[in-house]
Amino acid sequence: MNSSSETKQHDQQSRIVDSKGREWRTHKDKLEQLADLMNEQSIHPLETSDELFYIFDAVISTEEVDFMLKMGGGNQTLKSIRQKVDLSEKEIKSILEKLIYKGIITIIDDKEGNKVYHLMSIFPGWFELYLMRGEKTEESKLFAKRVEEYFEAAYKFGNE
Repeated sequence: MNSSSETKQHDQQSRIVDSKGREWRTHKDKLEQLADLMNEQSIHPLETSDELFYIFDAVISTEEVDFMLKMGGGNQTLKSIRQKVDLSEKEIKSILEKLIYKGIITIIDDKEGNKVYHLMSIFPGWFELYLMRGEKTEESKLFAKRVEEYFEAAYKFGNE
């Protein structure tokens, strides 16, 4: 299922288009790093592929991908995140708020009862949280469509 589509960037302002004609906002190598990081949060890692990365690209901005890669996995306090990313506390909180809304990051209590930020696993985890709001925005429809395509590709791969 791991296809290696070549990507090309037309110019500084344009989107990235792969060999299948799909437009991407973020380079696949960054999305792959994020998928690997999210898989580290799970006892059941999900098979990664271009189809999975394309799901990520539907709803996660390049800025958010870069932020999560710097933040890392595990439980993170706001202070530890501040030490890893070169942003103001206001900017950090703004990005965290968006990622929490999207279900990619959640706030939990650590062993000492402190509130910490935690990067979700992909599935189970993020997919369910994102879809359970039941919103019918263009972004959520695109996300759901790409999730369905991912599982269809996985099914076909498993039945070859």
